[in-house]
Amino acid sequence: MDYHRKPFEAKELVFTEPVVFNRSELTDEKFKSTYYEPFFKIEGKSAICKMGAYIDELFQIKRDGVLKARGVGQPKN
Repeated sequence: MDYHRKPFEAKELVFTEPVVFNRSELTDEKFKSTYYEPFFKIEGKSAICKMGAYIDELFQIKRDGVLKARGVGQPKN
C-alpha cells in the first residue's frame, strides 16, 4: 500500500495577503513545470497561489497515511 500519496482535492485558497513566488532564480522550463494553472496565476515573473490545500489538511493526510503506517503518534499497547 502506498502511504505517501493520499489524494486530496485542491480548492480555491484565501489568504489575507497574496502568496507570490518570484521566478528570478528559475529557468523558464522549471518555472512552468512548478507553477501552473489552475493552481497559480502567472503574472510576468511571478506566480500567485490560487489553489491547493491548507496546512491542517496536509497534516491530516500525513497523519492518516505515512505517520500512521510508521506508528508515529499511535498509542502503545
